[in-house]
Amino acid sequence: LLRRALESARCLYCYDAPCVNACPTEIDIPGFIRSIAQENVQGAAQKILSANILGGSCARVCPTEILCQRACVRNNAQECAPVLIGQLQRYALDHAGFGEHPFKRSPATGKRIAVIGGGAAGIGVIASLLKRSPGLRISLIEPADTHYYQPGWTLVGGGAYAQGDTARPMAGLVPPGVEWLRTRVERVDPEARRLLLEGGDSLEYRNLIVCPGLRLAWERIEGLEETLGRNGVTSNYRYDLAPYTWELVRGLRGGKALFTQPAMPIKCAGAPQKAMYLSCDHWLREGVLQQGIAIRGC
Repeated sequence: LLRRALESARCLYCYDAPCVNACPTEIDIPGFIRSIAQENVQGAAQKILSANILGGSCARVCPTEILCQRACVRNNAQECAPVLIGQLQRYALDHAGFGEHPFKRSPATGKRIAVIGGGAAGIGVIASLLKRSPGLRISLIEPADTHYYQPGWTLVGGGAYAQGDTARPMAGLVPPGVEWLRTRVERVDPEARRLLLEGGDSLEYRNLIVCPGLRLAWERIEGLEETLGRNGVTSNYRYDLAPYTWELVRGLRGGKALFTQPAMPIKCAGAPQKAMYLSCDHWLREGVLQQGIAIRGC
């Protein structure tokens, strides 16, 4: 706690803060750090979540060292180091202790927006819409009870992140007042502005946002499904396989490491490359990269 207090005291609370301009979600960074310095951790968390409802997950995986912290005015030769914004954000969200969802809905406008998919894109766009127009009537169609922060799986495979931190209950992320339909969409009727749901129900909408994610077609590569998770074959695109990636990286002391870069469309074009870079960094630090590990990409 003392270390966090000292770190928050280093912030200059800039009026036109360059760190905010560097943040993709424009979090009020000086504001939440000031709240931490004033021992108002819950207020700090409120400021973060008002700009980014996934602030807790982002605090763990966002590359702050090349975004807000790089832009920090203390990041210069005289100061030696920027304010550790990422660590302070994680501290605030981990210790806020909200008893219930921190936001309340405004009166409904009667305009329904349907969102297909409750991943990072679906939850993020709902939070953004409600921030700008709190009275919107939004329906989320998502059958899963668990929200997976998939960008974190690459870091799990590189030993930089815990697997369990990438999974959270969906109920804790869906903003209050949003109608959450735990079902699947079978067909979209754009002419009638209607969704046909699994089981025969339907849902009318004024605007539709489609972000269900991509289905991984493992079966398109002969033999892949049978060998995934064994025989040295893994992928960071699956929750249960990312830890196996790290197991393989730690265990390899020599031989050939093959990394594949599939053609588009894929979930994240950078993920295969990040897996290779993180693995090579580990092998370099272990002193085995240049002593017998051959890296191949295809």
